[in-house]
Amino acid sequence: MGSFLALCILLFLPMGCYSQACRSATPNPSVREDSRPGTIVTTLIIDEGHTADSDVRQFGVIGTNLVLAEEVDYEEQTIIVVTLICKKGSQTVLGETIFVQIINVNDNEPIFKETSYSFQILESLPVNSTFGSPIQAEDADGDTLYYELIAEDRDTADYFRLSSITYPLLVVNKTLDYDLHPHVRMNLTARDTELPGDNPSFTATTLIIIDIGDADDKPPFFQPCRVIGKKVCISDGYSTSVIRSEAITQPLQLIPGPLYAIDGDYGINDPIAYSIISGNGDNIFAIGVGNGNITMNKPVDSLGTILLQVMAYQTNDELKYSTTTVQIDVKEKNDFPPRFEKSNYPGTIPLNMATRSFVRDSSDQTRQLHVFAIDEDFPDGFNPAVTYIIENSNDFIILRDGYILTNAVFTSPRTAVFAVTATDSTSSESTSTTVTVEITNSNKGEALDKYYTTTDMAILGATLGVVVAACLAGLAFLIYKQYGNTIRSKLQRGTGSNSGDSAGTTKQLINDAEYGGDMSASNPEFGIDVGITAVSSGDNLLSAAAVSTVLTTSAPTESPALEEADGESDSEDKKVKSILTKDLKEDGGYKSVWFREDAAPEVMVIEGVEHGEANDDYAEEELNNQQEDNDDDEDDEDELDPTFTTPNNDSNNSSIL
Repeated sequence: MGSFLALCILLFLPMGCYSQACRSATPNPSVREDSRPGTIVTTLIIDEGHTADSDVRQFGVIGTNLVLAEEVDYEEQTIIVVTLICKKGSQTVLGETIFVQIINVNDNEPIFKETSYSFQILESLPVNSTFGSPIQAEDADGDTLYYELIAEDRDTADYFRLSSITYPLLVVNKTLDYDLHPHVRMNLTARDTELPGDNPSFTATTLIIIDIGDADDKPPFFQPCRVIGKKVCISDGYSTSVIRSEAITQPLQLIPGPLYAIDGDYGINDPIAYSIISGNGDNIFAIGVGNGNITMNKPVDSLGTILLQVMAYQTNDELKYSTTTVQIDVKEKNDFPPRFEKSNYPGTIPLNMATRSFVRDSSDQTRQLHVFAIDEDFPDGFNPAVTYIIENSNDFIILRDGYILTNAVFTSPRTAVFAVTATDSTSSESTSTTVTVEITNSNKGEALDKYYTTTDMAILGATLGVVVAACLAGLAFLIYKQYGNTIRSKLQRGTGSNSGDSAGTTKQLINDAEYGGDMSASNPEFGIDVGITAVSSGDNLLSAAAVSTVLTTSAPTESPALEEADGESDSEDKKVKSILTKDLKEDGGYKSVWFREDAAPEVMVIEGVEHGEANDDYAEEELNNQQEDNDDDEDDEDELDPTFTTPNNDSNNSSIL
């Protein structure tokens, strides 16, 4: 209202002031609020003989000019009324009243009412939701303000936005996550120009703090657990052991720690309850509903493993739950922990030995250094469940059986001292000892320190196996080349002796031509009349393999049966060589088997008559050799004499060999 009144005064009052001796040459003078003192505001018209002056401190008169005497501020005064004091000599004449308009310029920064603003929202607040009141700044110049929101953390830069560039109302721009970013800090800047490059341009900044509350959207998590993604934490389960037939009165000590779960919504932390949902068929175990402690109701009767499945759930919402497993190994009672035989094991090794070389025993360098923990629960003191580890050195390694190897190459003499711990994996009981290794310049025993791995031994075994197989194959080939024919003959002869006709139809033939003479009825060399007839094999009269023919006196020399037999033998397929002869051989004697009709069969040895006493062993050997020759020369069977049979087919008078 004051500005309007001043404007009216400026418009109408000057019309009546033209007769005044001191007046403004400009009807409506103005000055910028940022003008410096001395700036000419307007020119004055002063009548002759008069002088002029200003009645306000902001302006003064220099000569014929109204000038700015001190800085003015539009925000304090928009119009300043100046009355000119006009004098003529000692007489003061009322001068003109001048209304000087102060021109506003952008010379003030925007101002926020607060240095910081805080908000609290839930992570479940939907995207595009607005919250709080607009955070507006004030500008004394009355300029339009433009706002910009900048996050301090780059990861939260896109969580929120402003509703518009000139209206700073906060809006959710992205799904919030209490677990990732429970607190968000941002800076809100107000600028009195649309573009930052405008001059002059003034800005103001305030801090915005947004606390994101946790929403109840996650189940309990067993501790410890492995985080998977953003919303899941998986427990690997718990384990422990109990003694068969013993009930523990205290809660079971679990690995990796007590069984407990926490609300997955850490900011809410609802109460958790526990229950066993499977694996407790005999009701051996119980669990504390509020604390998760597992206790025993009664002993376990059998060895083995019991697997319990345990559930943790929110007491105010049972649909929010998670499960884990508790593995309980039932073992026999362990009365004795493992213990080392010595409190210190001295060893030695030469310089510059390759890694994986055995450390030698200082007391006997032909032996590897061997640490051993005795378990008196075992008769021989050896517990296969005991494992060894080296505690405070990386220069050595220890095998499962207690032998120590180097894990580095030592180039200078020194003494290495480290601890070895033996642990019974079934009872978790352990014991420790120290090992002192002297690294010396001596190379004694260097050749013994070579360590062969299982791969080396496997390669060696495979190579030896191939060599042995090749040797066996060569040996078999040599045996076949040397004795193949003899072996085949033995096998064929054995097969032939087992395949004879039970009816006694197989005949042994006398090869008359081979021995040069015919088998006549009277033979003066034998002193008996002989004939040839067949004897049934069913009588089982011949049991020796050397018997090959039978002589009998039942047939005359010129018996028709012999002639008939001669004729029939030409057509028979089987041709067997006889070892009998009508004439006495000159080799010292031979054996023969013959039969008489009026006597039981006998075996007689006919001794040589020309060269004295026959050598029975020699004759027998000659007979065997002749039989083997007969077997090997089966291709010459066309030289055999025909088979002779008697006119009648009496089975009691037949011979089969």
